[in-house]
Amino acid sequence: MKEKNIKQKIKDAGLRITPQRIAVLEALINTNSHPTADQIIEVVQKGHSNIAVGTIYNILDTFVKLKIITKVNTDNNIARFDAITEQHHHLYSIDDDKIEDYYDEKLTQLIDDYLKESNIPNFRVTNYKIQLIGNFADNDKKRF
Repeated sequence: MKEKNIKQKIKDAGLRITPQRIAVLEALINTNSHPTADQIIEVVQKGHSNIAVGTIYNILDTFVKLKIITKVNTDNNIARFDAITEQHHHLYSIDDDKIEDYYDEKLTQLIDDYLKESNIPNFRVTNYKIQLIGNFADNDKKRF
């Protein structure tokens, strides 16, 4: 994503555009994975060694609260971050702690239809993400 688009995303969330926010969002967007906070810190500090670790954590928390990014938790309770906020799901490999985005319109529609028909008492669903847990084919020893 170009810096202009990154700035616009920050501005659209009602935040002031700062070099620190640009650096954090750019680091996340330019990864091909769902990095941990430590991995984002490492990338940011390579190009901006003057940005404090606490600042990066605060920016990540703010971005999650404002839905600029999302937080994805793994089975190991490790928080990972995702710059894609559109509806999608995740494939999580327990062998190598790898997360991949998974798009399946049929699955999403099935869940949407179910939620429209069903009523969960005293609860209003505002969003959902499915995380399928298993092994990628090259790591697979057993399938159910």
